[in-house]
Amino acid sequence: MKILYISHLHPPKNAPLKSIGGMQRVSIQLVSELQKKDDIEIKTLIQHAPWKGIEWRTALFLFKLNTTLPGIVRRFEPDVILYSSMVTASLAAMTRKRISVPMVTINHGQDVKLPVPVYQKFVPKVFKALDGVISVSEATRQECIKRGMDPEKGVALPNGFDLNGMQKKYSKQEAISALEKQFGINLEGKSLLLTVGRQVKRKGHAWFLKEVLPKIQANVIYLAIGEGPEHESLQQLVREQGLEGNVLLVGKQPDLTLQQAYTAADI
Repeated sequence: MKILYISHLHPPKNAPLKSIGGMQRVSIQLVSELQKKDDIEIKTLIQHAPWKGIEWRTALFLFKLNTTLPGIVRRFEPDVILYSSMVTASLAAMTRKRISVPMVTINHGQDVKLPVPVYQKFVPKVFKALDGVISVSEATRQECIKRGMDPEKGVALPNGFDLNGMQKKYSKQEAISALEKQFGINLEGKSLLLTVGRQVKRKGHAWFLKEVLPKIQANVIYLAIGEGPEHESLQQLVREQGLEGNVLLVGKQPDLTLQQAYTAADI
């Protein structure tokens, strides 16, 4: 199978970001795995760019591809065009009349629900132009259906998790010691609960702090890695609930800290 893969999500070449987001990680690992398959030939059209200025860089990236993509398709003759997100999948709506190859996108949640009126008006046109939609959760698939996607076009396929290299670098005790030193905590005799992700309402951080953590009888520390629009309100909630001794909201962290946290965590 020949796949033409299009993404705007990768960090600069030879200068990986200290903290890579979930959508970037999915895209990078997907390309790596597809390149290993003997029965797949993959050609990539990828924007490598830093976070700063990503909006205008992406607009220029898509503008150029809108012109050049039909020619690239004629030369490469892919069996399918695979987009990394709804942002790059906007090309499907712009080029559908000029390209007959099946087009499929992956979508992640925020790229479907982005609260920009002009963008939301365009989303149904993108779904109409696509031949398939892979959502990373059933909740995201339902949001696609609400925005006009034919249910038969979409499937929910949760992200996998690659443990290779994570637990081999540290023993659990080494990872615990590193976290204790970095965050000034004592984990002796305590269970470590871990959440990594963007702090938005739909992911349930506030619900967990209000409805679950107070009911846990065991001695636990809850470590939440990530930022987002709910970060400050979660900090306030921790103070209101008197959970300062049990909850750490530490924002974005580099991969080294993530590896230590995954290894040290009990849940």
